[in-house]
Amino acid sequence: MLGLFSNSDDYKKTDSKRAQRGAVLSVSTGGLLVACVLFVLLVYEGRRPNAAESRQRNVELDEEGYEICHVPDIRRPEEFFDDIETVTAQCGSMVQLGKTAVAEVIHEDYGTATVCNHTGAHFQWVCLDKRLKIAHPGCLAYSVGVDPDFRFEHDLEQLGCEVYAFDTRDRIDDHQRSDRIWFQNVRIGSNSFDGYSDGNHIEKARMLHQVVENLGHKHRVIDVLKLDIRDHEWEALEEFVRSEVMDQVKQLIVTLNFDKPLTLNALSQGAAMMEQLHTYYQLIRMLDCDGFRVFSAEGRGEPVKVAGMKRNFHKHYEISYINTNFYH
Repeated sequence: MLGLFSNSDDYKKTDSKRAQRGAVLSVSTGGLLVACVLFVLLVYEGRRPNAAESRQRNVELDEEGYEICHVPDIRRPEEFFDDIETVTAQCGSMVQLGKTAVAEVIHEDYGTATVCNHTGAHFQWVCLDKRLKIAHPGCLAYSVGVDPDFRFEHDLEQLGCEVYAFDTRDRIDDHQRSDRIWFQNVRIGSNSFDGYSDGNHIEKARMLHQVVENLGHKHRVIDVLKLDIRDHEWEALEEFVRSEVMDQVKQLIVTLNFDKPLTLNALSQGAAMMEQLHTYYQLIRMLDCDGFRVFSAEGRGEPVKVAGMKRNFHKHYEISYINTNFYH
């Protein structure tokens, strides 16, 4: 189980860089200033308050000036899935990457992309809004978990990005796949080790911040970070948000899997299912408190109905986040 919070309700941000980057408000400023800031944000997005924005009204600071992230209680599975499907940011120029062998992208004003109709492919949404300034030259992307055909990575390359892909599939050696795509056979997650399998094959695992440092990217912006590692994304996400790496990330594209909670419910372990979902919810709220907002949330595959739930949900979700700290 993930151990993200010192108690069930609050997460205190201890990352000094994040604290410095955010606007630090003293308690003495009162409710008026907070209300004004929220009003400006809502007008900027051009839409009505949603669930995530309403939760942000609970921002408080401790005696040292660090933000405390409140985690609202969820009592039913439906509340969790309603929340993760809630879009909390607007993207005026979205593109599906990974859907085609080559995505034709109109670079004018970071416009939309024209894609072919390979509907069976796995793809993710990326935001090309001008305010995010994702453009060649200088675009940097990390792809943790790779499909066999590297479609997503090749589409990122078409956008002008340097792409670093990481996976442990098929014992493929580290190599440069194309002009701007590099592959490393390493597992990115919550620990670091070098081990042997079958006598002579070395399996490597690294934490994301170690890879960033080794590649010399510690002081570069990561325009897109994709995470799709089949049921291990929760542990990896915990390590991501505990490090300073997420301060460098403009967009996070993640595939979330819920096979484990579904199995627990099938075994009539309702309390265990809620405990697991609440742990996941704390992690998602940590992203929310660090400025990440959802601009696309789509279920993958056919929705399923679980006994005791009043609505269907998907076993897998593609969630795309924008880091609003990079809005310009």
